[in-house]
Amino acid sequence: MPSPIPVVLDHLRFASQNQARQHFSDMLHRYQPGQSLNPADTTELQSLLKRHPLHGKTALASLDRIHVATAGFGRHCFSAQQPDRSRRNVSFVQCIRNCRDHSGFEAITLEPKKIPPETP
Repeated sequence: MPSPIPVVLDHLRFASQNQARQHFSDMLHRYQPGQSLNPADTTELQSLLKRHPLHGKTALASLDRIHVATAGFGRHCFSAQQPDRSRRNVSFVQCIRNCRDHSGFEAITLEPKKIPPETP
């Protein structure tokens, strides 16, 4: 069984990615579509959004409002509203995948197996 991968944010630490996923999933389901997050939840989610793969490439750093929206198939998601009033749905699961805490772990490199060619 694989060992849990810790998730470390600005002021939060989760023992595993599953615990982080559950925490933000519970947060998402506390709100109805269209509702803005309260200040405490906004702070937590903004620290998670720093780990989004597009954080440095888009305007995710400067947000006016974070709220819950309805995405495909009627599912709820977090939506970030930027200063220019454009909105972007954000996957908290993608952010969590990028939150691996590598401190205390040694990098392991695996060499590919060499398979001898078949003889006819």
